[in-house]
Amino acid sequence: MVLQSVEPVQREEHPEYYLKDGTVYILIPELARQTLYRLYPGLLALQSSVFKTLFSLPRSETDKNAEGMCAENPIVLYGVVRHEFDHLLDYLFGGQESREEFLVSVLKLSMFFEITRGFEYAVTELTRLTPFDAALQIQLGRQYRVDHWVEPAFQTLMSKPLLRLTSFDAARMGLQYFYC
Repeated sequence: MVLQSVEPVQREEHPEYYLKDGTVYILIPELARQTLYRLYPGLLALQSSVFKTLFSLPRSETDKNAEGMCAENPIVLYGVVRHEFDHLLDYLFGGQESREEFLVSVLKLSMFFEITRGFEYAVTELTRLTPFDAALQIQLGRQYRVDHWVEPAFQTLMSKPLLRLTSFDAARMGLQYFYC
C-alpha cells in the first residue's frame, strides 16, 4: 500500500469581499481552497430572508468565538460555489451584468437564500438574453419553477431536427437516459 501525502487545504481571505469593517465571517469550502469572507450582516439580512433568520438567532454577547463572529469559527456555507457566491455579492453590492453565467448564479443563489429581488432580476435579464439556449431555459425553468420558460423552450427544441440535439441538450432537459 502506497500512502500519498495530502496537501492541506489553503484558506484565503477573499480579495474583494473581506471587508475591514464587516462583522460576520463566512467560509466557502472547496476542495482546493477555502475562501473567507467578512461581510455586513445587515446588508445580507436586508436582502435575504434566510440570512435575516440566521442573524436573528440568539447569540451570546460575551462569546467572541461564536459562529460567524470570528475568522476561526466562520459560518460555513457547504454546497455553495465561490464564483457563484461572488456573483451574488457583486449583484447585492450594486453590480448588474447580462452575462449568462452571472445571471444563472444570481438566479440559483437567490432561490437558495430567498432573495426575491435577485431572483426577479435574474429571471427578467435571462429572458432578455439573445439567444437564450432553449435546453438551458428548460433546465432552469424546471429547476427554479420559472414555468413560463418551459413551454416556449420545449417548442423551440422540438422544432429542431432530432439529430441536432446534443447529449448536453438532453441532459439539461432531463432526458439523458433517452438520448442515444
